[in-house]
Amino acid sequence: MSTDCLDATISSQDEFPPRADLRQMLARRPLPVVSPDLVDPISMSRDETMKQARTILSLVNDALSSGDVKALASCFLPTQAYWKDQLALTYHLRTFNTPGVIAAALLETTKLRGLEGRLEADGTAEFVPATPTHGLDIHKEDPQLLILPGRRLDNCQTIDTDVFIIGGGNAAVSLSARLKALGVESVMAERNASPGDNWARRYDCMRFHIPTSACDLPYMGKWNQLRSPHLLSRDELASQVRRYVETFNLNMITSTRIESTQYDPASKLWESVLIVGSANTAFDVIEDTHAAGLETTMVARSPTYVIPVEYLTDKRSLGAHDLGVEETDWLLQTMPTLVDAQLSAGLLTQFASEEPNRYHNLSNAGFSVIDSCHPDAVLFHYLLERAGGHYVDVGGTKLLEDGRVRIKAGVEPVAYTPTGLRFSDNSTIDVDAVVWCTGFADKDIRHTAREILGRHTHTENKNVLTSEDIASRLDATGGVDLEGEIRGMWKRHPRLGDNFWIMGGFTSQHRWHSRTLALQIKAALEGILPPAYRETPTVGI
Repeated sequence: MSTDCLDATISSQDEFPPRADLRQMLARRPLPVVSPDLVDPISMSRDETMKQARTILSLVNDALSSGDVKALASCFLPTQAYWKDQLALTYHLRTFNTPGVIAAALLETTKLRGLEGRLEADGTAEFVPATPTHGLDIHKEDPQLLILPGRRLDNCQTIDTDVFIIGGGNAAVSLSARLKALGVESVMAERNASPGDNWARRYDCMRFHIPTSACDLPYMGKWNQLRSPHLLSRDELASQVRRYVETFNLNMITSTRIESTQYDPASKLWESVLIVGSANTAFDVIEDTHAAGLETTMVARSPTYVIPVEYLTDKRSLGAHDLGVEETDWLLQTMPTLVDAQLSAGLLTQFASEEPNRYHNLSNAGFSVIDSCHPDAVLFHYLLERAGGHYVDVGGTKLLEDGRVRIKAGVEPVAYTPTGLRFSDNSTIDVDAVVWCTGFADKDIRHTAREILGRHTHTENKNVLTSEDIASRLDATGGVDLEGEIRGMWKRHPRLGDNFWIMGGFTSQHRWHSRTLALQIKAALEGILPPAYRETPTVGI
């Protein structure tokens, strides 16, 4: 299959799962408002909460045992209800909503798993609106296995391993460590010369714009002594990955390039700089170029959502990780996306409403800014659907407010000139360098898989899939589906069987879903991974 033909296949086929618009879903399903007068403070105490939880759970079990879908549906809030499942019953990543659909799906999946009427409350009642699987009976997660020595590897040998991981960044090392703790060997293939080079080779002033505690990798414990308001730098991120690989003796071959991939389903210095873009990377770069004494102009093609970093480091936001990384993950990573997105938007709106003139000077300078009070300012839209496009303000806006960096706003670059760029309003700017900070090209893995897997496609065996065959069978990644679940990540791709997986996202997702994925891989290797439940019951209750 030629490259052109493959691109046509990918662009024309129906995407699976289909993409949904998160902001439209949020508008259709706003969170219900509960008057403070209706909530009895006594009912919120730990003992009373546990008593109520057991009462409801008893009703749920009775309905499951009798197969009474109406009685089961009555256990859920009629105005809005969600059930998010991470492997526990669906062996997939699913979110069901409305009482009738939840009840029908629970009846089907508990029957499939032999759990009718056997759900129990363990420990104290906590608000976790999901049923995640966090271990397997056949092999408990054992961090002590991480101290075992790794394999001696070189780039010339044939490697036989349980799991082969393409890449050696945060997602890869997180997954490799999770697998090792489950007794599963993996080997990572990294194109750079050393672990951590994926960070070390980026621009000098690159840093994370979120709390340091939110950037921990699995099993790190107290490695990172630095906490908010410190932000991890490029070199600190690189050092973290290097130390992680060395400490846990993870298997990695470096300076590698995938020449081809086959899969058998049967066996399984400048004087003036122009920065195009106005999101996180662009602001990082203008700080760097300005600090170097370069005359800098930012091209802001459209309004930019700007969030002060203090909003995210607040203990009511991502700064909650400072109080306990694992506990905060359990709360945030098990929340249905539609709920989490609205809670986040409400909190950020509250913060912004308390200082409505924060970016008044920035707007007056000619930069079109959206703050968290704007109806389009939904952080989860930028994180999950756009993979960026916003700016977490760590101080870069002051350069624009003070006129130290010029602004060219509301126009699109349309062509190069012999000395610079031409824009959609027919104006031109003469510059010595143009830096494009316009987003990522790999939001959908289907369009980059061939580069990752290698372009060599020849095989005499018609039953063996080449890299192009594999790319054409991948599920779409990026954005959210109709359930609010992130498409194509950490779960099985049905057109490729059960042993091809994709992992990505941001650091907290690496930390959380490395376990999600490792558990599925371990179960598959042991031959106990059930089929994924992909149905959505249609009921008329």
